[in-house]
Amino acid sequence: MPSAPAVPATAATMHSGYAVGSTLVALWMGETERTCVVIDRKEIASNTFKYYVHWHDFNRRMDEWINANEVVRRGTDEEIKHLQKKEHKEKEKEKEHGGGNSADQGDTKDGGRTRGHKRKTESDFAEPDEHDEHEGMDAASIREHEEVTKVKNIRFVEIGKYRMAAWYFSPFPKEYFPDGSIDCLYFCEFCLTFFRYKTELRHHQERVACARYPPGNEIYRHEGISVFEVDGAISKPYCQNLCYFAKLFLDHKTLHYDVDPFLFYVMCEVDARGFHPVGYFSKEKYSELGYNLACILTFPCHQRKGKKRLGARRSRCPILGL
Repeated sequence: MPSAPAVPATAATMHSGYAVGSTLVALWMGETERTCVVIDRKEIASNTFKYYVHWHDFNRRMDEWINANEVVRRGTDEEIKHLQKKEHKEKEKEKEHGGGNSADQGDTKDGGRTRGHKRKTESDFAEPDEHDEHEGMDAASIREHEEVTKVKNIRFVEIGKYRMAAWYFSPFPKEYFPDGSIDCLYFCEFCLTFFRYKTELRHHQERVACARYPPGNEIYRHEGISVFEVDGAISKPYCQNLCYFAKLFLDHKTLHYDVDPFLFYVMCEVDARGFHPVGYFSKEKYSELGYNLACILTFPCHQRKGKKRLGARRSRCPILGL
């Protein structure tokens, strides 16, 4: 049976917008036509919507808001059936692997659109097979997690001279995104205090005399790289803010508001201006299971620089970009 003809995104079809769950063909990165599904939508003017979409075959971290003018057309029946068949196969695979989900596997590709990096190709964002970031979660836990975190609340984050695209939802206090999401959150790279507006960050930098290095003890320095051991019980605001920041790039990181039981090891690049954080790892002070790491992350703007040589082995922890 021939497929239904493509329905162009005309003014008539856009009068009431596309419903949540609709399959669309839209412009990925403003250039390539790709299929996507509408996860959420917002009315930004009378009968004008923007859509939060998941791009098929891409990692969930690439989900994003697109404008109506980026929608090319509604998906055809053939395209929709093909995607439904694929989703059915993925669910069957979930059952076979005891709840592991292939729809959002962690990967080690550098997917953040960061300043100073070359433009990515589609293969950079495809879902890999070698590592499952859902390990240890059953199907119900995965569904609950994805429902709560399905829409990113922060689009970009700025820290120091870098601007990075956020990959995942992070539970920042609601007052920082009262409308459900914000375009950018600004971090002081020295104390990790965050702000809604860049003017607030500048005011903070002018009025607050931040130490230009992390709190805690410097335990390593060599060839422009330094590592500080920071005690969560002593430097609680710094460590909590570090966890908020890290959650933007780790899908299934458990955000511990009580950071007292953890030690954080913050790696910095050193120059004349100070100590600039590039990543960290943390560990429990006392682990009954003997784990030597709780979490580890290299900030996306500093990935692919071989910094894992300064890290330690870990158990069941997603390593990104080291």
